[in-house]
Amino acid sequence: MYGNVIRDAQIAATSNRKNKVLDEIINYFVELVDSNPKAKHPNIADLLLCTFDTAVLLNTTTEQVYRLHQEGFLNCAYPQKKHEQLRADSHVFYLRQVIELQQAFAAEKPQTKKQFIAPW
Repeated sequence: MYGNVIRDAQIAATSNRKNKVLDEIINYFVELVDSNPKAKHPNIADLLLCTFDTAVLLNTTTEQVYRLHQEGFLNCAYPQKKHEQLRADSHVFYLRQVIELQQAFAAEKPQTKKQFIAPW
């Protein structure tokens, strides 16, 4: 549904400029999540995203998304088998959770790739 919009908004990784298109898309999703609170039944804010779209919205790498999943910051919508690898094209992450995580780190510099580090 939104996948092509998210992918088209991604600018080459060499850019040090602020991506205004991506910022507007994120603002749209923030408003969407805010206006559709978690409820007993799923709503549009519970849309599932693939690993690549999640990485774009979090302004990080897909490897970092896998790490966020392993550390418990991002939960999969479906239970996985033991030792099963997430596929990049599988839609398994909730938009709500991705946006909430993105907003938790929104105060950082938006033009640099974010590195989410789990506390050890």
